[in-house]
Amino acid sequence: MRHVTEEMTSLGEVQQRKVREKDSELRRLKKAELQLRQARDGVQHVQQMLDNKQADVRIYTPSVPTVTVQQQQRSLDQSTG
Repeated sequence: MRHVTEEMTSLGEVQQRKVREKDSELRRLKKAELQLRQARDGVQHVQQMLDNKQADVRIYTPSVPTVTVQQQQRSLDQSTG
């Protein structure tokens, strides 16, 4: 009878340990999920800021024809030559 009681106590302790391990793992998982969610939100925020800045650049950039270095050099050569 004493042997059965000791075995039941041992099984109860094993069960309690498993429950604690499961709870600990669940806490770690929830923490990782929160960090992932925050990281995704941060990336989304930065992407939105980038999109806004790119839109601002397109709006405020005047439509000036670009001149290459070669074209500038030819222009200088013609004016001095």
